Amino acid sequence: MSGAAYQGMFRNPMVSPDILGVSSGAGFGASLAILLSLPVAGIQLFSFAGGITAVLIAVSISKTIGRSHDSVLVLVLSGIIISSLFGALLSILNLNYSSINKKKGGKKYRKSLYYW
Repeated sequence: MSGAAYQGMFRNPMVSPDILGVSSGAGFGASLAILLSLPVAGIQLFSFAGGITAVLIAVSISKTIGRSHDSVLVLVLSGIIISSLFGALLSILNLNYSSINKKKGGKKYRKSLYYW
């Protein structure tokens, strides 16, 4: 859905949801929900909120900087920055979460969080 919206907005058939950080934000939100052991509906809501948050941050950066520059170029560059930021946050979350030892049923097991 977001890919088709971006293709129409940028008038380019090669545009993907990654361009404004939607995928990275949604992945971070979903991983955070999994870390918090939320049910499936909670994971979906956190994922949606993460994607929306990433787009809103990218657009706000673009509006702040892009007043005197090419607005589409600044929007794309700010989206790449936000995508990298959420990707880094996801890596930090994965690194910290995989090192936590959990106890379940008297046994210790190491639970990790991976990309799906």
